[in-house]
Amino acid sequence: MEKADYQTSWLKLFTVFIIFIGTVVIISPLFPKNWGVIGDLIAQEIVVVTLTLIINHLWVQQPLHIKSDVSGKSIIAVSIIPLIFILEAILITFKNNNIINFKSAIIVGICAGITEELIFRGILLPGSLTHFNGHRGIWYAVLISSVAFGMAHMVNLADQPLEATLLQGSNAFAVGLVLAALYLRTRSLILPMILHGTNDYISTIASHGHLAMHNESVAPFIILWILYIVITIFLLRKSKTEDAYKITQKNLF
Repeated sequence: MEKADYQTSWLKLFTVFIIFIGTVVIISPLFPKNWGVIGDLIAQEIVVVTLTLIINHLWVQQPLHIKSDVSGKSIIAVSIIPLIFILEAILITFKNNNIINFKSAIIVGICAGITEELIFRGILLPGSLTHFNGHRGIWYAVLISSVAFGMAHMVNLADQPLEATLLQGSNAFAVGLVLAALYLRTRSLILPMILHGTNDYISTIASHGHLAMHNESVAPFIILWILYIVITIFLLRKSKTEDAYKITQKNLF
């Protein structure tokens, strides 16, 4: 299958993106102050998920795939990536008494893993894919969804310096490449959600429970970005993406 048999309009995809941004920028500040950062995050994600699912069901109608039609052998092969992140999460949790930030980190991981994967990989990635064809089209869709993912993190500019926000957005773009590749290879949101949630869990634990970034060095991130790009290229090699367009199918099973 080299292309989708329908197109999801760019307007619909942009609307989904704006719902996410609008909720974070406009609705979240309206929550009671005594809810705290984590309380606000949970409420924000509930609103985003609810609105997104309603809009998707009634208007966008982009199929969301949870159960995979890919062979177990193929799933196991790519599962090594989230597994490495999980092992790192376990190690960093017990390092320097980071266990004290476990609760907030696990909530951040769950919220981000579910909500952002639903939007950026579940809807924006396959929606973009419906406009292209062939192996090159796969890369176009991956780049579009990853750029959108990186841009979405610019909303954090209200809570952290510009340099830190640009760094966070760039990192989100690079991570988004791997997450998109995982969804295309597995045709299930499960592994991307696990990897995304674990990544955000690690970031929160490492920053001692703080959600904002401050004074981070760029050098370690550059090394990570190169690694993420290499992983993405490996996962999306032509011989392994012949069925990638199946994620656009409305009846996958």
